[in-house]
Amino acid sequence: MTKELRGLGDDLYTVGGGSLLFSELVSGSTYKGYIDLGIYDAGGGSVSPEFIELFNSASGKKKLLKSLAIGQNASINLTALEPTVENIKAFFYGGDVTSVAAVASATSATETGIIGATRDLALSNINVVASSIAVTYLSGTVTTTATLTTDYTVESRYDLTYIRWVDGGSITQSATVTVSYDHDSTPKLWRSKILDTTSREGKAIWLLRSDAGVNLKWVIPRCELQGEGDFSFNSEDWTGFNLTLKFLEDSTDGYGHIYVAEDKFYSG
Repeated sequence: MTKELRGLGDDLYTVGGGSLLFSELVSGSTYKGYIDLGIYDAGGGSVSPEFIELFNSASGKKKLLKSLAIGQNASINLTALEPTVENIKAFFYGGDVTSVAAVASATSATETGIIGATRDLALSNINVVASSIAVTYLSGTVTTTATLTTDYTVESRYDLTYIRWVDGGSITQSATVTVSYDHDSTPKLWRSKILDTTSREGKAIWLLRSDAGVNLKWVIPRCELQGEGDFSFNSEDWTGFNLTLKFLEDSTDGYGHIYVAEDKFYSG
Protein backbone atom coordinates (compact mmCIF):
# COMPACT_ATOMS: atom_id res chain seq x y z
CA MET A 1 0.00 0.00 0.00
CA THR A 2 1.38 3.38 -0.93
CA LYS A 3 0.59 6.70 0.71
CA GLU A 4 0.32 9.84 -1.34
CA LEU A 5 -0.68 13.38 -0.61
CA ARG A 6 -4.29 13.69 -1.64
CA GLY A 7 -5.64 16.44 -3.85
CA LEU A 8 -5.72 19.91 -2.38
CA GLY A 9 -8.67 20.51 -0.10
CA ASP A 10 -9.93 23.21 2.20
CA ASP A 11 -8.64 21.35 5.25
CA LEU A 12 -5.05 21.45 3.96
CA TYR A 13 -4.73 25.21 3.67
CA THR A 14 -2.88 26.14 6.83
CA VAL A 15 -2.36 29.19 8.99
CA GLY A 16 0.19 28.03 11.51
CA GLY A 17 1.44 28.75 14.97
CA GLY A 18 3.15 26.59 17.49
CA SER A 19 5.42 25.92 20.43
CA LEU A 20 9.12 25.12 20.55
CA LEU A 21 10.24 22.92 23.44
CA PHE A 22 13.93 22.50 24.31
CA SER A 23 15.58 20.08 26.72
CA GLU A 24 19.19 20.85 27.63
CA LEU A 25 21.76 18.05 27.70
CA VAL A 26 23.53 17.60 31.03
CA SER A 27 25.88 14.76 30.04
CA GLY A 28 25.66 11.40 28.31
CA SER A 29 21.93 10.68 27.94
CA THR A 30 20.80 12.87 30.85
CA TYR A 31 18.64 15.93 30.08
CA LYS A 32 17.19 18.71 32.23
CA GLY A 33 13.64 18.35 30.92
CA TYR A 34 11.70 20.32 28.32
CA ILE A 35 11.13 24.05 28.67
CA ASP A 36 8.75 26.04 26.48
CA LEU A 37 10.50 28.94 24.74
CA GLY A 38 7.21 30.81 24.94
CA ILE A 39 5.52 33.14 22.48
CA TYR A 40 7.63 34.05 19.51
CA ASP A 41 7.34 35.99 16.28
CA ALA A 42 8.57 35.22 12.76
CA GLY A 43 9.49 31.64 13.62
CA GLY A 44 10.30 29.29 10.77
CA GLY A 45 12.28 26.22 9.81
CA SER A 46 15.09 26.60 7.31
CA VAL A 47 16.87 23.93 5.26
CA SER A 48 20.08 24.98 3.51
CA PRO A 49 21.84 22.06 1.78
CA GLU A 50 25.14 22.57 -0.04
CA PHE A 51 25.23 21.27 -3.62
CA ILE A 52 27.84 20.41 -6.21
CA GLU A 53 26.68 20.36 -9.82
CA LEU A 54 27.85 18.49 -12.91
CA PHE A 55 27.48 20.18 -16.32
CA ASN A 56 27.96 18.96 -19.90
CA SER A 57 29.48 21.63 -22.13
CA ALA A 58 30.19 19.44 -25.18
CA SER A 59 27.65 21.26 -27.35
CA GLY A 60 28.87 24.72 -26.36
CA LYS A 61 25.93 25.28 -24.04
CA LYS A 62 26.19 24.23 -20.40
CA LYS A 63 23.58 21.65 -19.49
CA LEU A 64 23.05 20.49 -15.94
CA LEU A 65 23.46 16.73 -15.71
CA LYS A 66 23.40 16.14 -11.98
CA SER A 67 23.07 18.02 -8.71
CA LEU A 68 24.31 16.35 -5.54
CA ALA A 69 23.86 17.54 -1.97
CA ILE A 70 27.21 17.28 -0.20
CA GLY A 71 26.23 19.20 2.92
CA GLN A 72 23.10 19.44 5.04
CA ASN A 73 22.10 22.29 7.30
CA ALA A 74 18.77 22.91 9.00
CA SER A 75 17.66 25.32 11.68
CA ILE A 76 14.67 26.96 13.30
CA ASN A 77 14.90 30.74 13.62
CA LEU A 78 12.61 32.78 15.83
CA THR A 79 12.26 36.09 17.60
CA ALA A 80 11.44 35.32 21.24
CA LEU A 81 8.94 37.74 22.77
CA GLU A 82 8.95 36.41 26.33
CA PRO A 83 12.14 37.27 28.28
CA THR A 84 11.91 34.38 30.72
CA VAL A 85 15.03 33.53 32.68
CA GLU A 86 15.60 30.45 30.48
CA ASN A 87 15.24 32.45 27.25
CA ILE A 88 17.58 35.15 28.51
CA LYS A 89 20.01 32.45 29.58
CA ALA A 90 19.94 31.00 26.05
CA PHE A 91 20.45 34.37 24.35
CA PHE A 92 23.35 35.47 26.58
CA TYR A 93 24.97 32.00 26.76
CA GLY A 94 24.34 32.00 30.49
CA GLY A 95 25.23 29.43 33.11
CA ASP A 96 22.86 27.36 35.23
CA VAL A 97 19.87 29.21 36.66
CA THR A 98 20.03 29.49 40.45
CA SER A 99 17.74 31.07 43.01
CA VAL A 100 18.85 34.01 45.11
CA ALA A 101 17.30 34.63 48.51
CA ALA A 102 15.96 38.10 49.21
CA VAL A 103 18.49 38.31 52.03
CA ALA A 104 20.26 35.79 54.22
CA SER A 105 18.03 34.55 57.06
CA ALA A 106 16.86 37.80 58.66
CA THR A 107 13.32 39.05 58.07
CA SER A 108 13.84 42.56 59.43
CA ALA A 109 16.33 45.27 58.57
CA THR A 110 17.30 48.85 59.34
CA GLU A 111 18.85 51.26 56.87
CA THR A 112 20.15 54.78 57.28
CA GLY A 113 20.39 57.30 54.50
CA ILE A 114 20.69 61.00 53.75
CA ILE A 115 18.09 62.76 51.66
CA GLY A 116 19.66 63.73 48.36
CA ALA A 117 18.56 65.67 45.33
CA THR A 118 16.28 62.81 44.27
CA ARG A 119 14.61 62.88 47.70
CA ASP A 120 14.15 59.13 47.86
CA LEU A 121 15.87 56.07 49.29
CA ALA A 122 15.83 52.62 47.64
CA LEU A 123 15.73 49.85 50.23
CA SER A 124 18.33 47.14 49.74
CA ASN A 125 16.07 44.13 50.26
CA ILE A 126 13.22 42.94 48.07
CA ASN A 127 9.72 41.83 49.09
CA VAL A 128 9.37 44.53 51.75
CA VAL A 129 6.21 44.43 53.87
CA ALA A 130 4.91 47.97 53.33
CA SER A 131 2.83 48.06 56.50
CA SER A 132 5.92 47.37 58.62
CA ILE A 133 7.90 50.42 57.46
CA ALA A 134 8.82 52.97 60.13
CA VAL A 135 10.81 56.13 59.35
CA THR A 136 12.59 58.36 61.84
CA TYR A 137 14.79 61.41 61.28
CA LEU A 138 17.06 63.66 63.30
CA SER A 139 15.74 67.09 64.10
CA GLY A 140 18.76 68.67 65.74
CA THR A 141 19.71 66.06 68.30
CA VAL A 142 16.18 64.74 68.69
CA THR A 143 14.96 61.59 66.90
CA THR A 144 11.49 62.19 65.48
CA THR A 145 9.07 59.73 63.88
CA ALA A 146 7.99 60.72 60.38
CA THR A 147 4.37 60.49 59.28
CA LEU A 148 3.32 58.48 56.23
CA THR A 149 1.81 60.61 53.43
CA THR A 150 2.62 63.89 55.23
CA ASP A 151 6.40 63.41 55.43
CA TYR A 152 7.06 60.48 53.10
CA THR A 153 5.41 58.00 50.74
CA VAL A 154 6.15 54.36 49.97
CA GLU A 155 6.50 53.35 46.33
CA SER A 156 7.08 49.95 44.78
CA ARG A 157 8.79 49.40 41.43
CA TYR A 158 8.98 45.75 40.46
CA ASP A 159 10.47 43.97 43.52
CA LEU A 160 12.08 47.08 45.00
CA THR A 161 10.63 49.52 47.53
CA TYR A 162 11.43 53.23 47.69
CA ILE A 163 10.89 55.76 50.47
CA ARG A 164 10.12 59.09 48.84
CA TRP A 165 10.19 62.32 50.82
CA VAL A 166 7.27 64.72 50.50
CA ASP A 167 7.97 68.35 49.64
CA GLY A 168 6.75 70.57 52.44
CA GLY A 169 6.96 67.79 55.03
CA SER A 170 8.90 67.96 58.27
CA ILE A 171 11.95 66.14 56.85
CA THR A 172 14.38 68.63 55.40
CA GLN A 173 16.96 68.34 52.62
CA SER A 174 20.21 66.58 53.70
CA ALA A 175 18.55 65.19 56.83
CA THR A 176 19.66 61.78 58.09
CA VAL A 177 16.82 59.27 58.17
CA THR A 178 16.51 55.72 59.48
CA VAL A 179 14.12 53.21 57.94
CA SER A 180 13.21 49.96 59.69
CA TYR A 181 11.05 47.31 58.04
CA ASP A 182 10.27 43.63 57.67
CA HIS A 183 10.72 41.67 54.46
CA ASP A 184 10.07 38.23 53.05
CA SER A 185 13.25 36.16 52.79
CA THR A 186 11.72 33.57 50.43
CA PRO A 187 13.86 33.13 47.29
CA LYS A 188 12.13 35.09 44.54
CA LEU A 189 15.03 36.08 42.32
CA TRP A 190 16.64 33.92 39.66
CA ARG A 191 19.99 34.52 38.07
CA SER A 192 22.25 33.16 35.34
CA LYS A 193 25.88 34.12 34.79
CA ILE A 194 26.23 35.81 31.39
CA LEU A 195 28.65 34.38 28.77
CA ASP A 196 29.34 31.38 30.98
CA THR A 197 29.20 28.81 28.18
CA THR A 198 30.00 28.63 24.48
CA SER A 199 27.21 26.25 23.42
CA ARG A 200 23.98 24.73 24.69
CA GLU A 201 23.27 21.30 23.27
CA GLY A 202 20.05 19.38 23.76
CA LYS A 203 17.01 17.95 22.01
CA ALA A 204 13.80 19.66 20.92
CA ILE A 205 10.19 19.21 19.86
CA TRP A 206 8.53 21.72 17.54
CA LEU A 207 4.74 21.52 17.77
CA LEU A 208 3.04 23.25 14.85
CA ARG A 209 -0.64 23.82 15.51
CA SER A 210 -3.41 25.48 13.58
CA ASP A 211 -7.11 26.17 13.97
CA ALA A 212 -7.31 25.76 10.20
CA GLY A 213 -5.13 23.30 8.34
CA VAL A 214 -2.45 20.76 9.14
CA ASN A 215 -0.89 20.07 12.54
CA LEU A 216 2.72 18.86 12.57
CA LYS A 217 5.18 17.57 15.13
CA TRP A 218 8.89 17.81 14.45
CA VAL A 219 11.05 15.75 16.84
CA ILE A 220 14.68 16.87 16.83
CA PRO A 221 16.99 14.43 18.64
CA ARG A 222 20.09 16.64 18.75
CA CYS A 223 20.51 20.39 18.37
CA GLU A 224 22.12 23.55 19.75
CA LEU A 225 20.23 26.60 21.02
CA GLN A 226 22.01 29.84 20.16
CA GLY A 227 21.42 33.56 20.58
CA GLU A 228 22.54 36.26 18.18
CA GLY A 229 21.96 39.94 17.46
CA ASP A 230 20.45 42.69 19.58
CA PHE A 231 18.45 42.40 22.77
CA SER A 232 15.68 44.88 22.00
CA PHE A 233 14.36 46.61 25.10
CA ASN A 234 12.52 49.86 24.40
CA SER A 235 9.18 51.56 24.82
CA GLU A 236 8.25 51.58 21.13
CA ASP A 237 7.89 47.87 20.42
CA TRP A 238 7.64 44.47 22.10
CA THR A 239 10.86 43.30 23.66
CA GLY A 240 12.38 40.66 21.39
CA PHE A 241 15.62 38.81 20.74
CA ASN A 242 16.75 36.22 18.21
CA LEU A 243 17.18 32.55 19.05
CA THR A 244 18.30 29.89 16.60
CA LEU A 245 17.93 26.14 17.03
CA LYS A 246 20.62 24.51 14.87
CA PHE A 247 20.21 20.85 13.99
CA LEU A 248 23.03 18.42 14.75
CA GLU A 249 23.16 14.92 13.28
CA ASP A 250 22.21 12.21 15.75
CA SER A 251 23.94 8.84 15.36
CA THR A 252 20.59 7.00 15.54
CA ASP A 253 17.85 9.35 14.26
CA GLY A 254 19.81 11.69 12.02
CA TYR A 255 18.11 15.10 11.94
CA GLY A 256 14.83 13.88 13.39
CA HIS A 257 11.36 13.16 12.06
CA ILE A 258 8.25 15.12 11.09
CA TYR A 259 4.88 13.61 12.02
CA VAL A 260 1.67 14.36 10.10
CA ALA A 261 -1.83 13.18 11.03
CA GLU A 262 -3.10 10.08 9.18
CA ASP A 263 -6.16 11.84 7.77
CA LYS A 264 -3.93 14.12 5.66
CA PHE A 265 -3.11 11.14 3.40
CA TYR A 266 -5.12 8.62 1.39
CA SER A 267 -4.53 5.12 0.07
CA GLY A 268 -3.77 4.76 -3.59
